[in-house]
Amino acid sequence: MEYARERWVVRAKMSSCRMASRAVAIIEEKYAGLKNRYGPRYTQAMLSAAFVGLFLPVPGSCLICIGSVALIAEVHRTIGKRRGLRTLSLNVAWRHDDQ
Repeated sequence: MEYARERWVVRAKMSSCRMASRAVAIIEEKYAGLKNRYGPRYTQAMLSAAFVGLFLPVPGSCLICIGSVALIAEVHRTIGKRRGLRTLSLNVAWRHDDQ
């Protein structure tokens, strides 16, 4: 009887270790995806905003903080793809003249 109890405890510890290692692997994968998309600085800013928003007593504050950083990062990424703000504004003005 004692052996069965020890075996159950060992299984419970093993499963919790497996679940923790899976969770860490998923978090590392998501972090790497954010880092590839936005770069290391914006990724750190998003995580910092999430941490700050977590402790604000306003409902949805974490989502608002992350959303604002993600919006800025997307705008920066779009401008960077078009080789700067001047090129982007010239493209918008050129499209406006065609209409």
